[in-house]
Amino acid sequence: MNEAERLAGYLKGRDAPCPGCGYNLRDLIGETCPECAETLSVVKIIYNAPRASVASMIVGYLGLAAGSGVLVALWPRVMTLDVRPWGRPTWDDLRLLAIIGATLGMVVVIIKWNDWSEEMTRRSARFRWSWAAACFLTVPLVWLVGRLVGRW
Repeated sequence: MNEAERLAGYLKGRDAPCPGCGYNLRDLIGETCPECAETLSVVKIIYNAPRASVASMIVGYLGLAAGSGVLVALWPRVMTLDVRPWGRPTWDDLRLLAIIGATLGMVVVIIKWNDWSEEMTRRSARFRWSWAAACFLTVPLVWLVGRLVGRW
């Protein structure tokens, strides 16, 4: 009996989670998970629980927290801008709009990351870690906004 037959026999009528994403493999025919394309074997399914997505979520939150920290450090400098409520816009008015836009963008990213927390448990490890690393891109982006504001 080859591995594919052994795996199909093991999964026939049995609920078993995929070790990569937690997808229910009941009655699966084949050697790959249809959800995350993980290569499967009976040994992997029996001895490997689904990989936790907690670590990638924490890394993503740390990246967002670092970007938020840089943004918060920028706000006291912004408060010294000479913004005029009427008249022709000045560079300070545009700088204020840039920092408000960056702040709103950061809030949207954090909200979206929270929305994805449920979905992340069903995604592959590569997807989760890619997005967690992308959260760290908020730090240089916010720093760049600080440079554009001209107060750093």
